[in-house]
Amino acid sequence: MINFDFKNNWSEIVKRLDYHSVQCIIKSSIKKYLRDTDHPRKYNKELFPCQYGEGDNYEIINDEIEDELKERLIKDGIISKDWDAPDYENILKKCKGDDIKANEIYDKKYEKYEESGKWYRYESYCQDKMKPYIHDIMKQNYKSYKLRGGCHWWNNTFGLKMATYIFPKEKWEVVSNHLHTTIVNKNRTKVFDILLYDEDADDFGGSHAYNYATFEGTQEEFDKLYPIIEKPKKIYNKKDKKYFSQLKINNDSDIDIDIEV
Repeated sequence: MINFDFKNNWSEIVKRLDYHSVQCIIKSSIKKYLRDTDHPRKYNKELFPCQYGEGDNYEIINDEIEDELKERLIKDGIISKDWDAPDYENILKKCKGDDIKANEIYDKKYEKYEESGKWYRYESYCQDKMKPYIHDIMKQNYKSYKLRGGCHWWNNTFGLKMATYIFPKEKWEVVSNHLHTTIVNKNRTKVFDILLYDEDADDFGGSHAYNYATFEGTQEEFDKLYPIIEKPKKIYNKKDKKYFSQLKINNDSDIDIDIEV
């Protein structure tokens, strides 16, 4: 069973997000989710679904988008470059390519830069400049519409509606149990599940979503029967504007290694 490729076909979703029927579904689904789960946050039409979900999904997306947007606006002359921030490439050049020495100097300079308050002032300035652009850019990212932990409120409403729009000739059904709710076609060949979408899997997470929503046992039993080989955790380093995969070595020293990706 293959899941819809949300990442590479997100434009098909975006063109329908402003439909009145879709906006009504988004609002009612999130409000019901907040009410049924005693969520501390109140509904705000300016927020995206990912901002209500569980975990750090929104923070990761937001950091990624903000830094990409900032670089673009600096290039376009809308945001001034931060001339007070230490320049690693210049430091490395002065250290004649000695990256260990350069990193030591850079870290000390960056610490002083943060303590001076200049970092905070520059970030505040950038936030004000980026405000007019953030909402539209968030809308173009499929991750913004992942309501993590809300499958029973999201897939059977927003997911079902979008599935019928994208594949109008398919007959879609809600498949649900105590663990998960997903959307599948009548022939059981396609899945439409944004929450368990996996851009790296051959079936984009379709089989996993269906198995999860039809399993009759406990979460622990499901995990044993369908073990997921966890990929290295992808961590976004906002200061260096790079992604790292964090690998844990299970030995007595319990070391974490960051590998740039």
